[in-house]
Amino acid sequence: MFEELEDRGWLLTREDGSAQVFDGIAATSGQPYGLLDLTYRDIYNLWVERHRQLVEDGLDAPACDAQIAIPDGVTARNGETGPANGGTIGRQVSIRL
Repeated sequence: MFEELEDRGWLLTREDGSAQVFDGIAATSGQPYGLLDLTYRDIYNLWVERHRQLVEDGLDAPACDAQIAIPDGVTARNGETGPANGGTIGRQVSIRL
């Protein structure tokens, strides 16, 4: 799944244009992951639809308390950036590799 999302440009990227891969955290069972770039309408709509399906299947509310530090040089499709430029990236969802 990661490769497909990276090919479509639906993950946050590094300065060289490749997907940013984050080190594993407790929420990902220690597995490395990428973050969806929800500033891109297509992936945002997919994310909304998947969550709608979960609710229809009985999920009361999705929850994640992971604290994710966005490194310098990470960029969203709409130009929002990581901390080096004010840390304006606001909406992300993790995808396990």
